[in-house]
Amino acid sequence: MEENKVCNICNNIVEDDEEGLLCDECMIWKHRTCISMSYKTYLKISKSQQPLHCGPCKSNTSVPLQSPTKAYSIADVMEKLNDMDRKYNILFER
Repeated sequence: MEENKVCNICNNIVEDDEEGLLCDECMIWKHRTCISMSYKTYLKISKSQQPLHCGPCKSNTSVPLQSPTKAYSIADVMEKLNDMDRKYNILFER
């Protein structure tokens, strides 16, 4: 087993018999359960020939204009939630 197969969320080793994901951009491992990914999604991704990008790398990667599905990173969702929170709080400040 490779020494660098450590999940950067829980800091535990991603064993060969565990469900781990390797970002093709930053080469960092994550356990499927550490990123709250469903088993169904994990199977779909693991069978795909598409490169896998973690949230931070995905936000730095351009998405083709004719992409068949939209993919959102955690950073995208958090940015939207923070924007909604600011707008919501402004209503109560008036």
